[in-house]
Parts: sequence; C-alpha cells; structure tokens
Amino acid sequence: MAGLAVLIVGGLAVRSLLAFRADADWVAHTHQVITSAGDLLGDVIDVQTGMRGYIITGEERYLAPYRSGVAELPGDYERLRTRTRDNPRQQLRIAELAPLIEHRLVVAAAKLEARRTKGFAEAQAIFLTDEGKRVTDRIREVVGEINAEEYQLLALRDRASKASGRRTLAFIGAFGGLAALLLGATSLRIRREMAGRWRAQARIEILNADLETRATELTVARERAEESDRLKSAFLATMSHELRTPLNSIIGFTGILLQGLAGPLNPEQGKQLGMVQNSARHLLALINDILDLSKIEAGELKVSCEPFDLRASIEKAVGIVRPLAEKKGLALRLDVAPGVGKLVSDARRVEQILINLLTNAIKFTERGEVTLTTTLNPQLSTLNFAITDTGMGIKPEDLAMLFKPFHQIDNGLARNHEGTGLGLAICRRLAELLGGEIHAASERGRGSTFTFTLPLVK
Repeated sequence: MAGLAVLIVGGLAVRSLLAFRADADWVAHTHQVITSAGDLLGDVIDVQTGMRGYIITGEERYLAPYRSGVAELPGDYERLRTRTRDNPRQQLRIAELAPLIEHRLVVAAAKLEARRTKGFAEAQAIFLTDEGKRVTDRIREVVGEINAEEYQLLALRDRASKASGRRTLAFIGAFGGLAALLLGATSLRIRREMAGRWRAQARIEILNADLETRATELTVARERAEESDRLKSAFLATMSHELRTPLNSIIGFTGILLQGLAGPLNPEQGKQLGMVQNSARHLLALINDILDLSKIEAGELKVSCEPFDLRASIEKAVGIVRPLAEKKGLALRLDVAPGVGKLVSDARRVEQILINLLTNAIKFTERGEVTLTTTLNPQLSTLNFAITDTGMGIKPEDLAMLFKPFHQIDNGLARNHEGTGLGLAICRRLAELLGGEIHAASERGRGSTFTFTLPLVK
C-alpha cells in the first residue's frame, strides 16, 4: 500500500510539474505579445516622426525613422498576429489594425509626395486635415486594448503559474514523505541484519534530497533571471521608441529656428540653440544604440544575407567619416585589395560596423592618420578589415573590458569626448550575428588596430 501511494503521489507530482511548466510558458508568451504590440506601435510612431521631420525641414535625413518604420511594420504585424492566434478577440483587434496601418502609410506617403513635389504649404494643408492623426490615435487605442487584455491574461496566468508551483512543491514534499515512511518501515524489519547498509542508504537519501532542493532553487533562480532579462529588453525597446519621437521633434524644430524660418536670431541665441540641437542628437544616438543592443540581446535583431557591392559600401563608409578626419587635420587612407568585390552578407550592418570603428579611430587620434585596409584570405575563406590609427593606444589591462556595454576606458583622452560606451559592444554583437568577429590590438603610445573579419559566402 505504501509503495502504491508513492507511485500515485509521484504521478501527481509529475502531472503538476508539467502543468507548472505549461503555465510558465503562457506567462512568457503573454510577455512576447506585449513586446510585439509595443514594437508595432513604435513602428507607426517612427513613420509619423520621420514624415513630420521631413515635412518641416525638407531634408531627406529626417526620413530615416519613416523608412525604418515602413520596413519593420509587416514583420512586427505578422509576429503580433501569429502570437495571438490562440485568442479570437485579439485576432479581431489585429484584423482591425491592418487597414488602419495601410491607411496611415497611404496618408503619410501622400504628405511626403506633396512636400517633395509641391512644397511645404501644400503638405501643410494636407497635414492640417488631421486625417493621419485620427488614424494614429485609433491605432493607439486598438494597441491599448490589446495590451489591456494581455495584462489581464498575464495576471491570471501568473497566479496560475504560482499556484501550479505551490502544488508541485506540495506533491514533491508528499512524495518524499511517503518514500521516507516506506524506507523507514523496511529498515525496521531488516535493521539487525542490514544495519550498515541502512546507514549508508540513509546518507544517500539525505544527499539526494539536498541535491534536489538545490536543483530546484537553481531552476527558479535561472527562470527569474531569464524573465528579468526579457522584461529589461522589452522595457528598453519600448522606452527607446517613445523617447525618439520627442527628440526628433526637438531636432527638427531647432533646425527650423537655426535656419531663421521663424525669424532672425542673434548670435547668442544661435549658439544656445546649436547646443540644444547637438545635445538632442547625442541623446538620440544613445537611444538608437540602446535600442540596437536591446534587440540583439532579446534575439529580435535579424540580419540579411544578400549579395552586394562591398567596394562601394567601403567607399560609402569612408566618405561618411571623412569630414570628421578633415576637421581634425588627420589623413584618412583607404587600401582595398584588388580581389574585393561582391560579398554575400548584410550591407547595412557591415557599413554600420565600419563607420563605428572608423569614427572611434578618428575620435581618439589627435594627430597622424587613420587607415582602413581590406584584404582577402583564401586559405581561411575570410575577408579582413583592419582599422589602424596613430592615437594614444590602449593599456593591456583595458583591452579585456573594451567590448563591454557602457564601458569607456579612462585614458585621459576619452574623457574629452562624448560617448555612450555601446558602440564597440554593438559592433562585436553584429559581427557575431554576421558570422564574423572583431579583435583589438594596441600598444601604448603607438596607436591601435581593430580587426573585423567576415566569412566569404559563395
């Protein structure tokens, strides 16, 4: 009877453990839905922000958020629709979002076309109809309804998960108790003949119980750490989207004032507004870096693998940073091997890594030159980029910390420059996503060399 009771309680414990795991999976699923809804709303806001910045200034560079939002909207919408296919009410709301988003993009495109072909006044007339705002407000309302239901589900599922956990622990405790009783009854019958074996068996059971307890504690701690990391990434992504909108507005309206479109400024006012614009751009760059890093850590950042003209991308990256080098009086040299041509990878991310490494080299070089050398290694089937500068160099003890997020080396020169401490960390994560790697070598007082390696995909 005792053995049968142990089997029954053990079966119930396994069943309860499976239920606990299923409840925990639902909690994680709900967090994914909330994150997807935030990404979708952030894309719509990016479209509105980029459109508004371009209409106000007429400068193409303000369309970057618009293009990013338009590119990411289909994928984010499909992820949200897929993750809510178990909920008919949410599916109805998401179905309502599709025509709203399409209409919002049509209105935005019409405004941009009017601004591009007919000028600011025509675009302003369309803008003042508030058609786009009404659609955006409805999208916000629908996403709010989606999040409201998901938070309700999250509360229910969290309570269910905790209840399953308590039941699992209770069944495990009962199972252990019954097993102990069974062992005790057996030991009473054979203690005279098997005293030594009984003591050894009791010791083994104590050690096993201790190991099970520690394993349970480690599992709970790991799950909490993973959940905390997911929540952090979701929070950073959501807050980054929300902060970019007002910052883009600040940059745009400050640009209007500096151009004198709202009236003349005296020199001091121009100086102060220039400081405001530079600070806003610096903060926007920090937010963009945080958004990239959080997406990488959350596994949401995807890289493409398509053929592109690598030589053109290299020249584009060098052209972007050349004004920085010329401003400091540095020579910027480019040496590309003759065989470098087409490459199968993500052109945008390769350019981002090169621009970041070149910008760092220029920033921390006071005199001399910065050189970008590109070579092929047929034996290893790799493509190597070497960015070499003649700056102050890096101490050996600081090299290990160089690619950690939010870490800046305090070498005196670094304190004179603004920086987030995220650029090199993002470069290394992107290089790994592309199948490559980044290494740094430096000699104090003789400069540094950062080597970026990519595989040659044929």
